[in-house]
Amino acid sequence: SWMERTEREGLAAHFVFTGQTPYEEIARHINAFTVGIALFAQESHQKMNRSPMKLYDYMACGRSTIATDLIGLGDVVRDYNAGLTIPPNDAPALAEAALTLLTDRSLSAEMGRCARQAAVSYFNWGRVAEDIVRGIEERTKA
Repeated sequence: SWMERTEREGLAAHFVFTGQTPYEEIARHINAFTVGIALFAQESHQKMNRSPMKLYDYMACGRSTIATDLIGLGDVVRDYNAGLTIPPNDAPALAEAALTLLTDRSLSAEMGRCARQAAVSYFNWGRVAEDIVRGIEERTKA
């Protein structure tokens, strides 16, 4: 339906719908756009009960991101100055945030730098592995 809508509204030249993409090609796609968008409805985010990987992929590629202001998503973006947050299901807020990051290139670039630094320092597989090992060690000591 999104492809049809962009076609109908004369916007198809501004969108690329990749479909399923092998993970090793994700960075190439992310680096082709200016701003990442990580939006979730409150209900679907609660069912996931985790942070979406695409946010961390955007951050690792140094992209500022517009994210839904939900636990594990909006707080990460805010805490690391990695982009802007919006309420769930708020199209006008999304449009305003997108215009802000697309027109204020220095703000977007600064947020992208902050995002990259956070991804390198905190949101990486080495850190995940350390957390897992620490959790196992704590449980085996008890």
